[in-house]
Amino acid sequence: MKTETYTFDDDLISDLHKDAHGYRPREHFWAFWSDATDAEKQAEWDELLIAMDNRNQQYIIDQNNAITDFELLVANTIINGAMGRQQAISWLMDASEVSGDYEYFCFQHGLPYSYFK
Repeated sequence: MKTETYTFDDDLISDLHKDAHGYRPREHFWAFWSDATDAEKQAEWDELLIAMDNRNQQYIIDQNNAITDFELLVANTIINGAMGRQQAISWLMDASEVSGDYEYFCFQHGLPYSYFK
């Protein structure tokens, strides 16, 4: 996937770094950034855009795998006695002790938060 080129932005670099790596930049990054030329900043910016795209693609793959795994768990729960999908999910929620919190249940299984809506 080709990433479009955007001009670096000193005000957004921390946000981009967090999107690319999952955490805000540390002191050594800021030391580099403050001493970098515009060309070096642009190169770092472009690398962060690529890393963010890769992270986003991996996130989609991970969620699809989580959905596949969860649906297999539901099917196995039905095979083991649940009278259908709703009962299987109810049993799985009871076993995970989430007290009906569907979003936390999704988090536990790596599912999209809106999976049950």
